[in-house]
Amino acid sequence: MSLDPRKMRELVLLLLYSIDASQKEISDDLIDLISRECKVSRSHVRSAAKRANNVIVEIERCDEILSKTCHEYRIERIGSVERSIARLAIYDLLIEKKIPHKVAIAEAKRLTKKFVSEEAATFIHALLAAICKDAGIAVDEQPIALKEAYENLSED
Repeated sequence: MSLDPRKMRELVLLLLYSIDASQKEISDDLIDLISRECKVSRSHVRSAAKRANNVIVEIERCDEILSKTCHEYRIERIGSVERSIARLAIYDLLIEKKIPHKVAIAEAKRLTKKFVSEEAATFIHALLAAICKDAGIAVDEQPIALKEAYENLSED
């Protein structure tokens, strides 16, 4: 049975965050833990791990794009969850290009609201809109300016 794409994206995010936070590779123990905690099969988590590994292969490229866009501050200042969400969205938007950019941005905002906060979702939206603009991708809905979004996030 296939897993809902939104749930699959959440699993990919959990794996990316775990790797970012622990600086370790995806292990069977991590797969077991996520399977148990998220109440999904190990095979679903393994599928998510394949996708997470695709993002990891391109992580330097994603971070370069992040750094270029966040030129006023280091990407290490971005929270680990937000950074993982941004990397996944950049991978979707500029590298894999299998889903429409509106979907990639909407999913990044949804994940950020679910796992972080509304303010962080505003920051992620502004960040991805700036990245799209730099890449020549038109974004219909204009978020607040990236610097303002970061300052609002930093106030918390």
